[in-house]
Amino acid sequence: MQTVALKSVEMLSKARELEQNYKLSEKGRTLALQTRAAVYDAEQAAENYVSAGAGWLSGALDKTSKRVLSLGTVKRNGPNS
Repeated sequence: MQTVALKSVEMLSKARELEQNYKLSEKGRTLALQTRAAVYDAEQAAENYVSAGAGWLSGALDKTSKRVLSLGTVKRNGPNS
């Protein structure tokens, strides 16, 4: 009888251990999914900032080149011409 009781306790311990391992792996999966989502969001935000920065820089360079061109035209024709 004692042997059966010991085996039962041992089986219950193994079942609890498996249950705990399953919960941990489920928590691990949830954490991995949350981490992936956070990384994706960060990548998207970085791409948006880069796009906005590139657009601003392009606009600034365009305005600068137009001003330089107009200055060159004024200088070539002369301000008093």
